[in-house]
Amino acid sequence: MQATVLIADDSIQNLEILQNYLDNASFDYEIFEANNGEEACEIAEGEALDLILLDWEMPVMKGIDALRRLKSQEKTKNIPVIMVTGRAESEDLKEAFDAGATDYVEKPVREKELQARVESAIKLHKAIELIKQQKIEIEQQKEMIESQSNRELSMKAMEVYQKNQILETIHSDLAKTSQLTEGETYKRLSKVLRLIKDSLAFEDEWKNFVTHFEKVHPSFFSTLKNRCPQLTTEDLKHCAYIRIYLSNKEIAQLLNITPKSVITHHHRIKKKMVLSDDVKFADYIRSMDN
Repeated sequence: MQATVLIADDSIQNLEILQNYLDNASFDYEIFEANNGEEACEIAEGEALDLILLDWEMPVMKGIDALRRLKSQEKTKNIPVIMVTGRAESEDLKEAFDAGATDYVEKPVREKELQARVESAIKLHKAIELIKQQKIEIEQQKEMIESQSNRELSMKAMEVYQKNQILETIHSDLAKTSQLTEGETYKRLSKVLRLIKDSLAFEDEWKNFVTHFEKVHPSFFSTLKNRCPQLTTEDLKHCAYIRIYLSNKEIAQLLNITPKSVITHHHRIKKKMVLSDDVKFADYIRSMDN
């Protein structure tokens, strides 16, 4: 394993000893050197370090002060720091750990102890960084999958709307034709009209939509109902369409109402849920199952 280490000590002899110990270790170390705390901070702010060995007593800026500075800055706060010190009193160690030290090595430094503590700290640091990166990648994949699923749900919802629009047109045309027919022809057309009209009932399509929706957002409806049991099916429809990022205009088209009616309905839902005026309804709904 390769790693980059900064050794900060005002003694040239100590720097040489620590570097020799690390050169004899099983890791392949790239080593930077600093002669005081301020120089150590400047190097840490400009380089990608895996570990810092920091002497306590140094001119210009003490190691403990450098440690506090490193831990206060975003770029350097996660770099593990091992204090190399002859100050082994419990109060001093507590001060170092409170400031953010990962570990300490007591002077005079023993080679095997230094190698073991450095190796352990670096392995832990790399493991934590790997976990953080994996977490970021998982969240990105989750967002990508959810975005894709929401697009599919939106397409499903708009397919329902388009189907209903077509059926409504057919129904309207056949209704006009039926006024001109007689006998069996009229009866047959009447039967067709009833079938088409029945197919315009949205509940079956809504159930189908819910089945697909709950595969993507399994806890959404249960969370909504737990928070506000008085929500109707119509209320749930509005909330679900908001959750998949449909606009008010798209919701209006889907439900065959005006955009103004959509906004009015959302205000009613907010009142049912006892939400304050400063709460953004869409943001609140989209956070329900997060």
